[in-house]
Amino acid sequence: MQHSISRKALTKVCAVLSTLGTLSLLSGPTAAALLSIDFSDGTGNNLTSFQKSAGGIQATFSNPIDSGTNVFDVNIQGLGIGSNQFARSFDVMFDTVIELVSYQIAASPTGTDLSFSLVGPGVSSANNDATTAGLVDFSDQPLLLQADQAYSVTASFTGAPNTARITTWNFREAEAPAPTTLALLLAGLGTAAFSTKVRRRRPT
Repeated sequence: MQHSISRKALTKVCAVLSTLGTLSLLSGPTAAALLSIDFSDGTGNNLTSFQKSAGGIQATFSNPIDSGTNVFDVNIQGLGIGSNQFARSFDVMFDTVIELVSYQIAASPTGTDLSFSLVGPGVSSANNDATTAGLVDFSDQPLLLQADQAYSVTASFTGAPNTARITTWNFREAEAPAPTTLALLLAGLGTAAFSTKVRRRRPT
C-alpha cells in the first residue's frame, strides 16, 4: 500500500511539473522590445562597409555590389538599393541572435518592380517589396538570424531606374526559454523516470 501511495504522489507531481513546463514553452517568453537600425542618419557614401547598433546589438554591413564601384550609398534619406549606383546586393551580420521583423521604405521610390531577398543560415525571405513607401513586414517570418553569420541581401528588378532607400530595419533580440521553464520540464521528466523505476521494483 505504501508503494502504491508513493507512486500516485509521484505521478501527480510529475503531471503538474510537466504541465507547467509545457504551458510555459507554449506561451513562450515575453516578446523583447522592438529595436530599429536607422539608415537615415547620414552614415556616408562610397563606403565598403559600415556598422550600426541598437539596444547594444551591433550589425555589420559589408560586400556591397553595385553597377561598378561596389560601395554603399547611405545618406539622410536612407540606404540605397536597386539599380545605377545603389547596392544590388550586400551582406549583413549581427553579433546577437535576432528576429528581423519589418523595414521602412522612404518616400518616392523609383520603379515598379523592385524587391529584395534576404538569405542565409535557416532564413529565406523573398519578394520583399521596395516599390511602395511605408512600413513593410519582412516576408516568410519568423526570420531568426544567428549571431556572427553572414546573410545576403539581393535586389531584384528589370530595367532601370529601379531604386529605393531603406530608412530602418526593425528587429528584436531573440529570447531563449526561461530557465524556470527548462527546470520544470527536467523536473517532470526526472520524476517520471523515478516513478517508473519504483514501479518496476515493486514486488509482485
